[in-house]
Amino acid sequence: MRQKPLAALLIAALCAAGGSGTVTAALPGSITDVRLSGSVAGRLEAQDSNGQWWDAVELCVPSGADAGGASSSRQLAQLESALANVACRQLGFPGGQPLAAYTPSIQEPPPGPVLSALLICSGNETSVDQCDLVESECTQDEAPDGGDDLFPQPGVEKTVVAIVCAGGVQLSGQLRLSGGPSPAEGLVQAQLRSGEWTGLCQSGADSAATAEVVCRQLGLGGPAAPRLGVYAGSGLDAPGNLTEVLHCAGSEEGLGDCFLAPEATSACAQAGALGVACGGARTVQGIRLSGGASPAEGLLEVRLAGSNGGWGGVCTSQQAAAAAAAAADDGGAAFAAYLTLAEAQNAAAEVACRALNLTGGVARVGAGFYGAGASGLPAALLDGLFCSGSEAGLSLCRFSRAAGCSEGERLGVACAGSQTITGLRLVGGPTPREGRLEVRIAGKWGTVSALGTTPFETAAVACSQLGWSTYGVQAQGVSFYGDGELPLLLWGIVCDGGEEMLSDCLLTHAQAGAGPATEAFSVSCAGDRVVVG
Repeated sequence: MRQKPLAALLIAALCAAGGSGTVTAALPGSITDVRLSGSVAGRLEAQDSNGQWWDAVELCVPSGADAGGASSSRQLAQLESALANVACRQLGFPGGQPLAAYTPSIQEPPPGPVLSALLICSGNETSVDQCDLVESECTQDEAPDGGDDLFPQPGVEKTVVAIVCAGGVQLSGQLRLSGGPSPAEGLVQAQLRSGEWTGLCQSGADSAATAEVVCRQLGLGGPAAPRLGVYAGSGLDAPGNLTEVLHCAGSEEGLGDCFLAPEATSACAQAGALGVACGGARTVQGIRLSGGASPAEGLLEVRLAGSNGGWGGVCTSQQAAAAAAAAADDGGAAFAAYLTLAEAQNAAAEVACRALNLTGGVARVGAGFYGAGASGLPAALLDGLFCSGSEAGLSLCRFSRAAGCSEGERLGVACAGSQTITGLRLVGGPTPREGRLEVRIAGKWGTVSALGTTPFETAAVACSQLGWSTYGVQAQGVSFYGDGELPLLLWGIVCDGGEEMLSDCLLTHAQAGAGPATEAFSVSCAGDRVVVG
């Protein structure tokens, strides 16, 4: 087989590092077939001449620069890029690129055997069996004999090959936004080289990055946010364009630098057309708080452009799903996801309060805080509201059109000056400074579930509000001081520990009609009262 210049340099480097640099009996004779772990993107899997399928191909090179001065990272990038082109061409696509540039999360550990070798291609081959198969140094993770802790021998750098294959449709680089209430937002439409305009599919985790690239190319400043189902029209009206998804990393200057890949029509139709809001977007044309005891709090309601002036609520179904997962999972990952969404809810509350010329802002999850029954609630218009807190208005946050919303999933907002919790006490403990936490909301006393509560932070705020020292405060185990007979009022309290009172924390209302708690939150404060004044 004809040796390529890149192969020659790599083999020389491998020999210098102690490897034989030749195809040995430990390697299969050749690679006869390839496939991807996904339909058009995923780990590269290879079949050897013995008929065995390898669930991944791991490329390894010695750490440091090669004879030509290229770093080991650059060598791997060149190898993976060339291999991606050849593998996709063998699979019937025009070409391909490494997937790591777009969605690194797909590189999960392979389930089966891994082929640790070098597949060295020039990039012009029509199939992988035309590339050089060379033994690599993937086993050289530790310093070989002769090295020491201070001066270890060079190791290796490696990567599991993951690629995305290109479709036959190519973009001209021109794009526009359509169907939005302002020039800064709408459905993304890109022009094909054929001259037709096409909409694009939502691309999951890539959608936020694609939104950044769209706004950059259009010269629209400010934050960029993807939209799903918000703008009128499908945006997918050119022939055959329900099968294209755009993968962007977010740093590209324009969509022409992103990678276009085909996707199943059903998957695209389910995900929907990609909409984008750039700086200056005016999707949300009005906000108000309803049902609260004061103008500073209430259920968040919005009026959208093109909704005929009707007001609607904001749903938190994504947050509700995260809360359910946190309650069902003993591990920390689900609770961490729940806290991340809680932070986004508080950020949305801050943006809403600022838009109403109020200060502060914390979230209230559930319509029960403001005495609204399900039959008296307006239909929800938005879902998945995700803000950073710095936005000038809710139009610049991420959200989707709501598909349905229960009473317990409604988002409320409490700005500075509101006091949702009007009383708190510790009950059932052996001393006044410890016991089951009970709170009073709208004149009714009830308990707090430990499942959705940040333990030590909430305990510190509760003890401080009750006048006890927070030094040595403890959040006791679930139902440590019993569950009591009162109904469950709060499914969770999320504090960061620095709040003055529990009303400054995110509160999640229990479902309507909930009975006594079965996982009541309990607290032990420090032994000394704090004397104020």
